[in-house]
Amino acid sequence: MKQTAFITAAALVFGSLASAADPQLMNMVMPDAKVMAGINVEQAKTSAFGQFVLAMMPANSGFEQFISTTGFDPRRDLHEVLIASTGDAGHKAGLILARGNFNLSVIAAAAVKEGHHTSQTYKGVQLLTSTDGKGHEAMALIDSNTVAAGDVDSVKAALDRRAGANSVDPQLAVRVNQLSASEDAWSVSIAPISSLIGTANAEKGAHAQAMNVFKSIQQSSGGVKFGSVVQINGEALAASDKDASSLGDVLKFLASMVQANGPKNSPVPLSDLIKNLSVTTEGATLKVSLGIPEDQLETLVKAMHGHEAPGAVI
Repeated sequence: MKQTAFITAAALVFGSLASAADPQLMNMVMPDAKVMAGINVEQAKTSAFGQFVLAMMPANSGFEQFISTTGFDPRRDLHEVLIASTGDAGHKAGLILARGNFNLSVIAAAAVKEGHHTSQTYKGVQLLTSTDGKGHEAMALIDSNTVAAGDVDSVKAALDRRAGANSVDPQLAVRVNQLSASEDAWSVSIAPISSLIGTANAEKGAHAQAMNVFKSIQQSSGGVKFGSVVQINGEALAASDKDASSLGDVLKFLASMVQANGPKNSPVPLSDLIKNLSVTTEGATLKVSLGIPEDQLETLVKAMHGHEAPGAVI
């Protein structure tokens, strides 16, 4: 069992957050965090699209064995996920914090029995550390409702912060509060794109020009709101008004390319979706929004998986 598998898998599958990020989870986030994202699985279960996504989860023997071994079913037991990083491409420190229903003794026993982890106690919390030869990853079983996973140093630091009153960058906190209260799934970065992607291989020609435009992004955020129309919103602060305008032009060009060259056999013509795309600029800020009717999105997802969704199991 990989120590973060059940958390990260659920984080990729579900996406719905209707209330502000859990303050106790926020308290464990590193003070120098520059990138955060949030998901609330519990709320996803109440939405039609969330029900659809649950139904698409593979009901195979491996998944059932995972549930049997750990006593943890993400469809039922995972409530909220908060992800945080310093935003430094050269530093892999990061945290995955989760709320849910966790059978700590069963999870710990399964992890140790399979030989992928060793168990120790840190600050009164059971800490499972990877035995992959590197020992860089860990999961803290804080209580029956809270776990933390990530690199060992970040997890231990999060446990150290539990007893105090901590805060992240005020600018980041404001955006997190705004988006987590209004969007279903969200992400915020106050780090420049250039620091997130690190040093890439040199590009030439049009590729280099496009990359330079995206590297002008200083901050970014986005969110998804479920409903009869799934609304996707994004915002980016560029280095200048000119850069924001150039970025908007690149996105519009890409959208036109998709419309012109999209697959002809798509069950939902991409042109029907792209026509709902809005790209605007206000000074150095670029705003993007796209509304996709829920039934069309479900049709696309089914086509990607090559089958109709079975009935959901909640």
